[in-house]
Amino acid sequence: MGYWHRYYRPDLLGWKVTRIEDPASGATPQKDLIWLDADPANLDPTKMFYIEYDPTLLPPIVFTQDLPGVAGGDAGSTFVTAGATQTLTVTASGGIEPLSYQWKKVSGGTTVNVGSNSPSYAIANYQASNNGDYYVTVTDSQGQTKDSQRIRLKVALSLSTNLTPTKAVYIGDPLTLTVAAAGGLAPYSYQWQKNGVNITGATSATYTKTASTGDNATYTCIVKDSASQQGSVTSQACAVTLNTLPAFTTQPPATSSVATGGNISIGPVQASGGVAPLAYRWLKDGVAVSGATSATFTKTGAASGDAGSYTCRVTDAGGKTATSTACALTVTA
Repeated sequence: MGYWHRYYRPDLLGWKVTRIEDPASGATPQKDLIWLDADPANLDPTKMFYIEYDPTLLPPIVFTQDLPGVAGGDAGSTFVTAGATQTLTVTASGGIEPLSYQWKKVSGGTTVNVGSNSPSYAIANYQASNNGDYYVTVTDSQGQTKDSQRIRLKVALSLSTNLTPTKAVYIGDPLTLTVAAAGGLAPYSYQWQKNGVNITGATSATYTKTASTGDNATYTCIVKDSASQQGSVTSQACAVTLNTLPAFTTQPPATSSVATGGNISIGPVQASGGVAPLAYRWLKDGVAVSGATSATFTKTGAASGDAGSYTCRVTDAGGKTATSTACALTVTA
């Protein structure tokens, strides 16, 4: 490839000749001395002349592999998975070698130099702090420069969630599931699914309803960013199990009578449901009886003061309670 030069004769100010000099012929692409081989008649062909490049006639720097450019604002962003390595590469030619490279990052209106003198720039462990516009300035040996197109990098849509692999909820209590999305391009859209089927109207970051029979299932949430650059991201699954409330299957008798000095025995009662273990507590006229924590209420030596209304309260491991029907105890003389 030829290079355009201007030739200046030091002892004839103002005279110059422009021609093509081919480095393959032995001339180096730097300032040098050459013999003039086609000078005007009034010049001595044995004289030597200084050669200097004409910046207006240098071969331009061109990118044969360029960055994609940013045409549509954030919607034209390239999304990078958090923690991944993102490598930017250009291929430049033309100009006067050697070519040097300076990568630059533009963020918040500030431009800073990044990377090294290389046609490639790698960003390791990509995070949101790396978001910005990137481009490279290529400079040849004569100071000619050329900027590449820009690429806008953003951390890709990722999902953090408070969903646990399993969640237990009592029938009748609120069933609440929440996801939190980050990265990509906000705002986000949400679609909750139950056993892989969309739940009608469940399109926010939090899904809530009153738990009822049939809600024991696997739940996931599909999140999409506003640019839809990443398609969608699905949360981890949460397997919801339903707990029934504790309830008495065997109630105490409605009435009971004991003679003074006799032994009191009410029950046994029996409860089921809830979350094991179940704990019993007997109450007399609404007040807990100390030590009365079995399915049957017993006491020796009945006295007139023992007469009253007895109930049993059962509590499961989740703190849910149920109270039996009452037994009216009379103490006879």
